[in-house]
Amino acid sequence: MIHETLQWAAEAMGGTFHGSHSGAKFTGVSTDTRTLKPGELFFCLVGERDGHDFAARAVDQGAGCIVIDRSHQATQGSLPATAQVLVVPDTLEALGDLAHAWRRRFSIPILAIAGSNGKTTTKELTKCVLETRFRVLATEGNFNNLIGVPKTLFRLDETHEVGVIEVGMNDFGELARLTRITRPDAGLITNIGMEHLEKLGDLAGVQKAEGELFENLGADSVALVNHTDPRVVAIPSAARRIPYGKSGDAVWGEVIASDWNEDRPLRLRVHAGDESTELALHLPGPHHLSNVLAALAVGHWLKVPLAEAKAALEKFQPAPSRGQVLALKSGRRLIDDCYNANPSSTTAALHTLAKLSEKSQSLAVLGEMLELGAATAEGHRMVGESAGKEKIDWLMAVGPNASEILNGARGAGMAPDRLRSFATTEEAVASLPELGAEIQWILVKGSRGMRLEKIVSYLKERY
Repeated sequence: MIHETLQWAAEAMGGTFHGSHSGAKFTGVSTDTRTLKPGELFFCLVGERDGHDFAARAVDQGAGCIVIDRSHQATQGSLPATAQVLVVPDTLEALGDLAHAWRRRFSIPILAIAGSNGKTTTKELTKCVLETRFRVLATEGNFNNLIGVPKTLFRLDETHEVGVIEVGMNDFGELARLTRITRPDAGLITNIGMEHLEKLGDLAGVQKAEGELFENLGADSVALVNHTDPRVVAIPSAARRIPYGKSGDAVWGEVIASDWNEDRPLRLRVHAGDESTELALHLPGPHHLSNVLAALAVGHWLKVPLAEAKAALEKFQPAPSRGQVLALKSGRRLIDDCYNANPSSTTAALHTLAKLSEKSQSLAVLGEMLELGAATAEGHRMVGESAGKEKIDWLMAVGPNASEILNGARGAGMAPDRLRSFATTEEAVASLPELGAEIQWILVKGSRGMRLEKIVSYLKERY
């Protein structure tokens, strides 16, 4: 956990210290007075709410120092004369600069994971593999932005032996900045898909934005390259490239066709160097092959024996709302994948639903996919078409573009009497008592802003 003098912090952030105790040590960092602990630096970040409005409260709660933006110096005058204050050009930039300075204290290998889909699952799988040999610092949840990544780095201490940091973006320039903050020894991009198109425009824009990770790696770093994704392969990097995923790579694998096993639905045959083994995993869906190979590629890079990685991976359970298969009271199965969605991840989830429900009827509840920009209508039609092609039996679509999902499904052959659309999640919940007994498998997936966890909660309580 970060702990240093206020003077050191001022120098790290290019700020000016105002106070009487520059040699005093702070004991952590906070951006929220609701969780602020005495002795911590309090950063007045400017967002939906202006952190400068909470500076006085932070002082009252015992903050070791208040970090304010140069453009808000009036805030300083409103604080008690005894308050310790650091004035910086930009508080968000300063947060990253402080995290970078702290990270430089540690010589441990750090991996940064980016990509359109599967970042969090890949991060958790990688952590699982590496914990067989190392004490690992890993991103908690999906704290992967310009605030979350610094907070992860502030947790670094002398006990850690390796770091696994998830880095995300929704605009150009963010991954370049996060790479500079993190200074990773290795970078991994899971894949390139349709995401954040409101700002990035198209797949070429996504490739450029995600590619900032590889492009900002130094020549002494490693780029772990998903050889099965041509857009990832095409991203330039000065780093040493280690491809994975295809036969002949250091790490590759394939899905094994096998009888249905409810507890371990995914069986893989994987190869790492001269070793090979089979895995029986709790993960649903063949699209997880890529995530597993990514984790094994990191393990191979850091010399984790395949047998140890196998033992760890076969204990791994998906995180809540990220593809969990839940048994409902009625005996039905629910795939809870409601944390987030874009066209490619939703298409993969529909394929999983189709594979798991081969012998019974299925229902897909698909919510709006946000931030698709000009591709909004096309993206929603695409997932509807996928539902039809996968022979999903019933489809409920939720949100402003529900009609586009249904248009795609009808175009792919789904019967109109098996399609439903709802403007809001609340309307969809109200319709669920009509769920037929013949439906034994249910998928719930949509963007975070749709709050589809309300549907998941209802299904768990009612069925």
